[in-house]
Amino acid sequence: MASMRPHLRRLSAVTLVLGLGGCSLVHPPKPLDATATPAAPANTAPDLTPTGEQLQDLLLTAGDLPGYGPMPAGPAGSGGITDLGSGAQQCGGAAAASAAPVASAAPAEAVQVMLAKGMTGPFVAEAIVAPGDLAARTMVADLAAAPVACPNFSGEAAGTGVTVSMSQLTVGKYGDASAGVQLTATPAGLPMSIHGYVISFAHRGIAVTVIVMGLTEIDKAEAEAVVRSAANRVQRAS
Repeated sequence: MASMRPHLRRLSAVTLVLGLGGCSLVHPPKPLDATATPAAPANTAPDLTPTGEQLQDLLLTAGDLPGYGPMPAGPAGSGGITDLGSGAQQCGGAAAASAAPVASAAPAEAVQVMLAKGMTGPFVAEAIVAPGDLAARTMVADLAAAPVACPNFSGEAAGTGVTVSMSQLTVGKYGDASAGVQLTATPAGLPMSIHGYVISFAHRGIAVTVIVMGLTEIDKAEAEAVVRSAANRVQRAS
């Protein structure tokens, strides 16, 4: 076990960066049919518009997830998780835009948190933004489109090259719209891979992205339990 500790430290660092910042794409996303990700019906309830501390209060805490503890935000900076983004949501969004271009909205304020059970995980990363109903639903649709548009992407995380593969994931109904992907990340030169899920949902103009990763296979039921806790926390505020 002692001989594996350097590998575990590097893998943990890679997991942090992946969760907080994503990767760049290997190939341009495949164009999607304009009808591939139809827009969900508009939310009839008024949008929630939390900012600052109100947004922070919506984030998961260690008290919501027994056995988890807080981790530092990591090197990606504020708002990085929302871009998982960089790999998944942006990939699906780029492909969808090529099929049906839309005007870009101004970036919304984002908050994020990362929690962990230990050195090998599971690790939970969550990001919340409140961009309005259409933009929140679009983030969910972008994630749903990502495995079709670019099932493989790569980049660098914590100084290590990483190749990521994604597949579509059926998830429960959270908020007004929800979607998810399953991913496996393989860092170059390391004997283990990172496994996990990315699940996003929209609720009254708020978009929540939850990432559950680990250095071993993650139970989907555990990942969905984390997302249910996130959804309950957001919905209680409304």
